[in-house]
Amino acid sequence: MFIAINNEIFLFQDYSFYLFLGVSGIILVSLVMTILFITDRYVVPQMESSPVGKKGSISSVWHIYLQVLKNRVFAALAVANLLFISVDEQLTNFIGIRLSNEFADPVPLVSFLSMQVKGVNLLGILKTENTLIVVAMS
Repeated sequence: MFIAINNEIFLFQDYSFYLFLGVSGIILVSLVMTILFITDRYVVPQMESSPVGKKGSISSVWHIYLQVLKNRVFAALAVANLLFISVDEQLTNFIGIRLSNEFADPVPLVSFLSMQVKGVNLLGILKTENTLIVVAMS
């Protein structure tokens, strides 16, 4: 994503090494925190026998899926989620192409600032805004 301010491009066009270095540092900190502070306390209960066939066989997995899908509310929720995600992914692609075609030349992002964006940059800003809203609301 590149945004021009006073005819200067910023947001890691010239500093991609520092971007990757920062992301690597954040991943390393996350890894260290996961290793040091997260422990698994779940104890698997011992089952005497599997209700259907051999444990781990395809028929037992199929039986469990059928048993879960008998719950109509869960099945409706799963189908609705599948449809929502498929529309959401395609809408992002459609919006990206549309914004790229509509805003081929840089346009001002905000009238009182000298920031200018193109269509693809605007899609990046919209995705960033969407991510921040999702993180803030959850």
